[in-house]
Amino acid sequence: SSTAAVPCAWTSRQRRLLWVAWGLVALLTLTVFVAAIPARFAQLLGDPYGFGNAYRLLGITVPFFAAYFTGIEILFALLFAAVALVLFWKGSADWMAVLISIQFLAMGVSTPLSAALVTVNSLWHWPVLFLLFVAMNLALLMFLLFPNGRFVPRWSRWLSLGLALYTTLWFFIPELIPPIAILVEAVTLQDASTYLPLALVAVIGVVAQIYRYRTVANVLQRQQTKWVVFGFTAFLAGITLVLLPFFLSSGFRQQGTAAALRFTILFGPVLLLAVALIPLSIALAILKYRLWDISFVVRRTLVYGLLSIVLALIYFGSVIVLQRLFSAVSRQQSPIVIVVSTLIIAGLFSPLRGKIQEMIDRRFDRQKYDAALALDRFAKIARDEVDLNRLSAELINVVQEAIQPEHASLWLADTDLHNQSKQRRS
Repeated sequence: SSTAAVPCAWTSRQRRLLWVAWGLVALLTLTVFVAAIPARFAQLLGDPYGFGNAYRLLGITVPFFAAYFTGIEILFALLFAAVALVLFWKGSADWMAVLISIQFLAMGVSTPLSAALVTVNSLWHWPVLFLLFVAMNLALLMFLLFPNGRFVPRWSRWLSLGLALYTTLWFFIPELIPPIAILVEAVTLQDASTYLPLALVAVIGVVAQIYRYRTVANVLQRQQTKWVVFGFTAFLAGITLVLLPFFLSSGFRQQGTAAALRFTILFGPVLLLAVALIPLSIALAILKYRLWDISFVVRRTLVYGLLSIVLALIYFGSVIVLQRLFSAVSRQQSPIVIVVSTLIIAGLFSPLRGKIQEMIDRRFDRQKYDAALALDRFAKIARDEVDLNRLSAELINVVQEAIQPEHASLWLADTDLHNQSKQRRS
């Protein structure tokens, strides 16, 4: 079984209870989803973000914008639901797979699609909030328990309890609820601060997976963890590339402007696509962890994901600093700043990529990194060494370091005896 790496022994009674919970959440999700579609479309037709003039400047209509974002949010929910159904169908015998399936069902509709229902009738506030509560708590549990269903480290269970208590306060203190919004609604850093608890959940989950990978995971569990690392790295790289220019450029954050509308249309779907990488990677980790050589994919994703984030920070930082310096001297903006910043990025690309590649190999693929160093050292010795005994000893050391066999021996043929034997045969 492809889910055998998740040892989840449970009684038939527990199985039935969890299946009932899955069915109830699925029914509630379907109800909210169906009711939310016309509510969200009607909400966007009312131009809640004040883009009236911007629509005319860009040559698009309000119905187009409403249909565009409603359709994207529908596809997002359907993707999560499809992954959830596949997990339940293929892994219903494992409680971890069912738990993750429930989380994906709730997460798929915890978007502006469901939030629009509250504007139609305040009674929808409770089912929408319940689904968000389920999605957030199961998300943390998923990363603390995956892939073997045990808390690692043990004290991490208190983190899940702390989040459960915090999210329970949402039902009594609505101000604590993070806004379910598209980009144009998080217009200030103060507004964005409401997402800090959720960002903390994501960071804790990633740290827990790295700790598990480095301390207790076996070979099979490490293969599954690499899929999760791949999904989250791609997600963080995507969300950083979207949000960084959003917070650095005041034009993108000004509600009602053509720049904000253009940015929202182009990068809103990218943000949702980045989030969608998480369920896909986790589903592959559970069901198809032997599909590809994920180690290669993870290394490339980590390298180019981190490289993209670092280069983006350097680029936008250099543009801001150089533009301010130029403005202080000449009291005007200059396109030269963009050219200089681009040249800086071009010059930094290759050395930065090498440094990040070395760091990733050293941290996540130590054996291969050590083997490469040993082979490189042997190549330098072999180029200059003429003493056969020392060269033989060094070759055995390299084999032991690179392959780590239980025993290594080296046999060298006697050249004189070999030549005499050939002469006799001839």
